[in-house]
Amino acid sequence: MKSSPKAGFPSRHKNLLWRSFLVIIFLGIIVSFVKIWIAVLDIHAGESRSMRFSVVPAETPAGRLIALTFDDGPHPEYTLKILDILDCYGAKATFFTVGKMAAKYPELVKEIDRRGNEIGNHTYEHRILTELSKQETLAELERDEQEIASITGKRPEVFRPPSGRYNSGTVEAAVSMGLFTVLWTNYSDYGAMRSSEVISNVMADPKDGDIILLHSGIDATLLALPTILQQLSGKDFRFVTVSNLIIRNGKENLKPRLIRAVRASAIAAK
Repeated sequence: MKSSPKAGFPSRHKNLLWRSFLVIIFLGIIVSFVKIWIAVLDIHAGESRSMRFSVVPAETPAGRLIALTFDDGPHPEYTLKILDILDCYGAKATFFTVGKMAAKYPELVKEIDRRGNEIGNHTYEHRILTELSKQETLAELERDEQEIASITGKRPEVFRPPSGRYNSGTVEAAVSMGLFTVLWTNYSDYGAMRSSEVISNVMADPKDGDIILLHSGIDATLLALPTILQQLSGKDFRFVTVSNLIIRNGKENLKPRLIRAVRASAIAAK
């Protein structure tokens, strides 16, 4: 009778070990499944985030499209003249407006929109975003967006950092607001004193899918614009907004990449 407990103990011990083993295996399977599921979600999230970076198709469909962009306005001395010139050539453009300028000249913002052009986010104060925290950058973008939306009833879809300066926090802030971060492929008028310089820069090697950086407050740019439109038209280019450039061909040809300045170290020069 005294030996029976001893005889039963190994059996119970084996059962306990077996059950523990099964529990460990079961938990391991669950952990592995969770890790795989998280990895899948991360892949999809990464794809989603990358699709919100500024993009132009790397391989473009038929049709020579080019996007003219004008930064830093609106300006009462320039904006309406630019719009009139664009209208003469049936051209549309993207105006990256500064929020404090939009607040000062809301009628010009309305006119840009009324004529079928695009209005992009260029921050409210035109501060250098690499000197700000992500939260401060987000505040700049939100304030500019609110200003534009209050005037036009539309929220921008594209964003250009002032002076083209950005870091990961800049892009993440833009992504969180559903904005494409857009730089340029042709840096055309900064520092130009003569219209001939601007024309030469634009016409050096124009390509389908180019984004041309111009500014609304430069005399040389205003004087050069008719010739630029005429010469590019002669090369069978059509002038569209940045968003039109991004979504052409039903986004089927969209390949995410951040648009970078590619000529003459433009960002550093500015």
